Amino acid sequence: MENESQMREGVRKESSRILYEDERYMIGVSSMGTDEHNLLVNDSYAFLGRGIFNELARADVRRLESSLRMVGEEVWHEMRKRNISLEELGWVLAKAAIKDKEDYASYLVDQQD
Repeated sequence: MENESQMREGVRKESSRILYEDERYMIGVSSMGTDEHNLLVNDSYAFLGRGIFNELARADVRRLESSLRMVGEEVWHEMRKRNISLEELGWVLAKAAIKDKEDYASYLVDQQD
């Protein structure tokens, strides 16, 4: 990516796999553990510890907002400042969670060969 921000570059380096990426969002699996995830909204970062990612990916808007305010306050403030809807983030998280499950299923199939 041309003109990639330092924050985005840092998240890319700290992620073993990128599950979702577009011009606004990046979600990656942390290289520190398979159940920990990096979330970037614009240049605002949140580290999603074990289990939080899957919880957020399944959360309704009210629960997503409440959880995000606790685990990713910087991201929550960025979303409010830029008028980014929680529904949009919810879809992005769900897509990333699906990709994570697909990658894991592929890994299991490869292990059987």
